[in-house]
Order: sequence, then C-alpha cells, then structure tokens
Amino acid sequence: MNRVTTLRQQLTLVNSSYVNEESNKPLTESYLPDCLFIALEQQANTVFNIPDFNRLFGEHSFHFMPKKREKLDIHFGRYEYDDYYSVVDGYISGYIANKLCTLYGLKVGVTSYAKITAFTEYLIEAFNQKKSIICEYSARCIPERVEDYQKHYGYHIAIFRGYNLDKQTFIIDDVQKCGMEVSLEDFIHSFDDILSQEGAVNIFTLEKVEHGQQYLSSQLALEEIQRNIDGIYSNEPYVGLNAIEKFMQHILYLPSVSGPYIVPGVWIFSLQRHSCIAWLTALQKDFPQFNIDVICQKMKQDLFVLAKKWKELEYLMILSAKSLKITGSSIYQRFEELFVLEKEIVPLWRELQATLSGGTNILPQIGNQHDY
Repeated sequence: MNRVTTLRQQLTLVNSSYVNEESNKPLTESYLPDCLFIALEQQANTVFNIPDFNRLFGEHSFHFMPKKREKLDIHFGRYEYDDYYSVVDGYISGYIANKLCTLYGLKVGVTSYAKITAFTEYLIEAFNQKKSIICEYSARCIPERVEDYQKHYGYHIAIFRGYNLDKQTFIIDDVQKCGMEVSLEDFIHSFDDILSQEGAVNIFTLEKVEHGQQYLSSQLALEEIQRNIDGIYSNEPYVGLNAIEKFMQHILYLPSVSGPYIVPGVWIFSLQRHSCIAWLTALQKDFPQFNIDVICQKMKQDLFVLAKKWKELEYLMILSAKSLKITGSSIYQRFEELFVLEKEIVPLWRELQATLSGGTNILPQIGNQHDY
C-alpha cells in the first residue's frame, strides 16, 4: 500500500468536509515580516482579542546568502541575529519570543513530528474539533505559488483550515492567498521536504500566560533601533549595506539570461517596510511628549514609498515566470533604484535614536498600559 492510499484511508476519520472560517482578518491584510507571526497574529486576534502585533516588529535589515553561488539559488532577505528566535523545551525562545511575552503576554508552543501518520492524526483531531492548525510547509508544494511550485526549497508557514473529503484535498491559507487546495501528493512531498531540511515538521500553538503591557518601553524601543543600526552598518560581508553590495555583484549576469527572475527572500522587504511604519506609529503614540513626530513622519513617508516599490518588484519577479516581456535588465534596474532609496533612509535610524534618547542611554518607561 503506497503512502497516498494510506493517508487517504486515515483521513476518512475526518467527520465531514469542513473548512474553519473563524478568521475575520485575512492573512493578506497583515504586514508582519514573518509568515509564522502573521498566522499567530490572526490567532491572537480571534482567540484573545488582541488587535495586532504592531509593536513586535520594527526591524530594517538585509542579509544575502549565496547558497550554491549559482544563478538565483540564493536568498536575499532580512537579517536575523543568533538570538532572533529558536525552539527550546517545546517553546519558541529568544529576542522575538521575549518581546511577544512582554508586550502581549503570549508564548508559542511547538510540537515536532517526524512521522507523517502522527502528524496527520493531529490534523484530523483538530479538524474534528473545528480548529485550524499553524504548521511548517514547503513553499514549492503549493500549486498556486507559481513562482515556487516544484522549484527550490522554501521554508514556509501555512494554516490548515480543513479537509475536503470529496476532492481529497487539504484547504490551507498562507500570506498570499486564502482557501488554497493542496493534494495528498503535495502534502506528502511537503512533509518530506521540511523533514529533510529542518529535521522535523513543527506545529505551533499560541498560549496566554500573563497580561501584556501593550506599549513600547524605552528599553524595547531603543533596543530595536540599535539592532537596526548595528545590522545595517555591520562589518560582516553578507549583512546590511555589505549584503546589498554582494547581492548586486552576484546578479550582474541577469541582463544576459532569460527568466524567470525570482529572488527567494525578497518578498520580506515590502512587509518589513510596512511593519516599520506601524511600529513607528505605535512609537509616536507611546512617547507623545518626545519630539519624534517630525522624524517619524519623514521615515514613514520614505518607508511607504519603499514598501510600494518592493511590492512592485515582487510582482514583476512573479510575472517573469509567466511572461517573456520581463527582462533581466529591467529587474536589475529596479534593484538599483531601490537600493538608492534604501541608502537614503538608513541615516534616519540614527537621527531617531538621538532624538528619542536625548543623549542618554535609558529613559523612563512611558505609555498607557492596556491588558489583554
């Protein structure tokens, strides 16, 4: 008996074809620069009535990873410090996890699976209880992601909403689209893909452990700004401004080759710029008596332009998988133009730091507390 037949028989235990429609906020409306936390934000809104995670991500970063150093088998995205987040003792731990707990009183539980039958059993139990599941999934196993499907491995997060008994397909959401169908074959391929690359397939659950302060303290705000500055001006060859230079050198060949021209990781930048706008807006609200409105408004205007242009580039790269009209020269030129704008906004983080700190390293905690 092959694996598809085995799973098909196992999934007959699903009570009925069911799709969880609990969400009142589509994933595509979130601008968090992390597909896991986009899914968690939606769950926090639905289950715990927490409106958003706008104070969680104020990051602005670059990281280039050439991988095999050939063509576009590369990754150009955000930079993650060693303490960004990891799984420790069944929970997400590290910098982001600490902020999530401090700001919103939440922890993220992690359950790992190495056997697809056990993983599927968990999904069946959840579907029969009318629950959605947040889990790891391979981007190249979602047919509607034409830029990724059956191409290079891409770590991804999906929300499993249910299972269609008639069609024998899972119903999933991701950051790009809701209500997508994936076959049992793609489901199996994804499990194998994640297992071979990550060592296990993880399911994530959100837990409320305490009241969150729901405002940015001076310590949290200044630490985020300092991490941005340190990352952007890093001496490491593939981080920050250095990453931009290495990346542009790597893609010099683009004008001379045919497409598609899809750079893994670039999708993060439009979200990162949008989340910075939300973070700066929260900062203005939490520090009303400090003279930061002028610098914040300037940064938000520039970030909005960047977010729009990064999204346009993302669409062009996706379109290059379908149309020969998109040339390597046009993609390269877009990157050049974007990096000119990016380099113009970089010094503003130092200006914001100086304005907010007023020449001191520590400010009293300021803001209005809201418990959720």
